[in-house]
Amino acid sequence: MSTTRISSVSCASSLHMPLLVHKAVALLLAYSGLYTSLPGDSLIARIVSFNTAVLHYSWSKGKVLFASGSPFDPITDDAGVVHYPAQANNAYIFPAVGYAAVLARSREITDEMFVLAAEELSTMTDMQELEQGRLFPPFQNIRAISKLVTARVGEHMVKAGLGSAPEGCTDWETYVANNMWTADQL
Repeated sequence: MSTTRISSVSCASSLHMPLLVHKAVALLLAYSGLYTSLPGDSLIARIVSFNTAVLHYSWSKGKVLFASGSPFDPITDDAGVVHYPAQANNAYIFPAVGYAAVLARSREITDEMFVLAAEELSTMTDMQELEQGRLFPPFQNIRAISKLVTARVGEHMVKAGLGSAPEGCTDWETYVANNMWTADQL
């Protein structure tokens, strides 16, 4: 099944043009059977995004892959089906790639490292979560997610000859877990 993406980035509901979007959704569903919506993440866009999520789930009869930069509570559609709007947040990838670069003393951060981080992240959502519309693992697991993504990217940096393993690092996952910042370090 192919997907088509609508990116809703307006930050005021009058700019969102709901009727136009509704018609576009109908056309996309007729064409591909599924579409994605990734609205913006300003404070106003967050409010609009929630309304947008409700509308997209309603208009598409649940056939939307929806993600926003902000977390939302589950949404129950007109048929009583519960949907979980995904949170697509930079916190899943950027801190882990940056920390891996620091630990490995990498000379550069390549596009390949971000792809690798995204691939690692993609393995952390199970089929049940995907069926519920959860495109990413639960955000409350961010430390465990960051540990795994940091370890995989750090290992890659060393194998690619862009950095070196930290002193005493024999297992990246263990090393990252033992060296992550915690609030009790204040």
